[in-house]
Amino acid sequence: MSRGTKLLTLNLDSKKAVERMMNRLAADGMQVIRSFDLRTARAAHVECTCPHHGNAECDCQMVVLLVYDDLGIPLRLIAHGKDDRTHCA
Repeated sequence: MSRGTKLLTLNLDSKKAVERMMNRLAADGMQVIRSFDLRTARAAHVECTCPHHGNAECDCQMVVLLVYDDLGIPLRLIAHGKDDRTHCA
C-alpha cells in the first residue's frame, strides 16, 4: 500500500478494525463483501515468511472489502493490519 493512499489508521488489530468497518457500513445501508483475506490465502503456505516480521508466525493481515451503495456501484476498501494497528485505504 502506498503511503499517500492511507485514509485512516486505527489503533486496533485487523480483526477488530474490519469488523467495526463492516458493521458501520452495513448500519449505513451499504452491502459489504469480503473479497480477499490474506490469512486465509496463505493458510496453505506454511513455509512463507513475513516480510515485516521475518518469520511464518505474525499478526499481519490484509483484507479487501467491496462496498456497494444503493446504486450498486462498488468501492474497494483495503485494510492492512500489523502490530495492533490497521491502515485503511
